[in-house]
Amino acid sequence: MKLHAELDAFAGFEQTALWQQSGSANKGDNEAFKTDRSCKELIEAILLKDHEIRAGWDKLRDSIHRFLGNFSDDNIFNFRLLPGGNAEFGLFAEQLSDFVANSKIEEYEKRVNERFSSIIRTLGTEIKRLLEFHNKIQKVIHNINKDFASKNFVSAIQKIELRIDDSVNTVVQLLVEVKEYSDVHNYDLGGMNLFSTVDQDAVNRKAIELLQQLHKAIGEYRNAIITLSDTFELKFRIEENHNDSGWVERLSNVGSEGTDVLVKAMINIMLLNVFKEGASKRFKDFRLHCMMDEIGKLHPVNVKGILQFANDRNINLINGSPTETNALDYKHIYRLEKDFKRNTRIKRIITNHSVQ
Repeated sequence: MKLHAELDAFAGFEQTALWQQSGSANKGDNEAFKTDRSCKELIEAILLKDHEIRAGWDKLRDSIHRFLGNFSDDNIFNFRLLPGGNAEFGLFAEQLSDFVANSKIEEYEKRVNERFSSIIRTLGTEIKRLLEFHNKIQKVIHNINKDFASKNFVSAIQKIELRIDDSVNTVVQLLVEVKEYSDVHNYDLGGMNLFSTVDQDAVNRKAIELLQQLHKAIGEYRNAIITLSDTFELKFRIEENHNDSGWVERLSNVGSEGTDVLVKAMINIMLLNVFKEGASKRFKDFRLHCMMDEIGKLHPVNVKGILQFANDRNINLINGSPTETNALDYKHIYRLEKDFKRNTRIKRIITNHSVQ
């Protein structure tokens, strides 16, 4: 009976995948494996060991999956995130063990420190170059404010002032923070050197945190580039008929539509004048001719004022007047008409010699 039980146990074992996957070398007689244990006991021990091995592989795969969950596809260590069968999992475990045993993490840490410190310094240098233009912009704004204060013939507008404030752009704010951090901790970033401080690890962690914030902000940013105009906020302060607008970002918040057009025209004229004076130092009598659109939205009194405002700066405005009541405000009046060949003919109708 016992022999039959042993044979039945072995016959059942032969049907298992474990037996069928075993190599022929493990199925012959071998004096080294002689034992007093029964066949049934051996089969139970083999199945138990197989279960333990499978459980070990499952645990290893689970551990590797959880470990690799901390990395992206393009991770710096070049870890493959989806190993195949047990052989690849085993190879990965061996390589990782070698990675830790030989302190390769320190080598990668050095590379990463050098890389991010280079990024920090490069960003700091680039944003510094961009911010250097602020002084030039501030000078232009100062000249515009000074220009208005010295020559204003538009009675409806008592004051025009411009100023620049710090940018509210999140990417720009972070870039400025990166620059300032780089300036303060220039010798502490990256690897250890003669000028490093004892708090170098904390400095590096903060730098990495800044880069992570910047990476996130860039991902949420709508545009692909940062322009000079993104680095500051231009504010306007207009006093129109003794009503002070306060500092506003948009001229549309100043007053009526006509006031909006008038103020825009005055600012553009002053801006042209500032650049004209810088470009025409070699010429005593340097004049510009400019087209002005939407003049029909201005009151005739303001039309006369804006013409004088421009003329006093050697800027001649050209526009189509919608009314006939202010003809004498212009130096020249022309009539434009199409001939039979649809060519535009220009005829001077009036010249007012009293207008300079």
